[in-house]
Amino acid sequence: MQDKAVAAADEPRGAEKKGGPAAEEKTQAEAFQACVAKSGTPTEKSAVEDVTKVTGTDKRNDILDAAEVYTDFTGGMVGPHAGKGKLIASAFASCHESGNGLVTVYDQDGEILSSGNY
Repeated sequence: MQDKAVAAADEPRGAEKKGGPAAEEKTQAEAFQACVAKSGTPTEKSAVEDVTKVTGTDKRNDILDAAEVYTDFTGGMVGPHAGKGKLIASAFASCHESGNGLVTVYDQDGEILSSGNY
């Protein structure tokens, strides 16, 4: 009879329980973009092309879920891309569900473009 430490070592490193390599997992940004590509509006699809990074979607507690979406836009809330920031926040709410979530969309300088509940 093998002990638990030896039995765990029998599984190949980097393999998921489902059998696929961990390297094939999508980033949070790629998963968000794929969701919008599947079910978003044409304007949402256009807006999410400028998403560079998404954080906070991997941990949920439904008490205060906080996701952040980073883009390559400039100008903050009063800049020319504020409308696209709102589209991204809306698309995020369509793709993710939380009892009490807040998504914040940032431009490339870290300024807030938009935020919304999800």
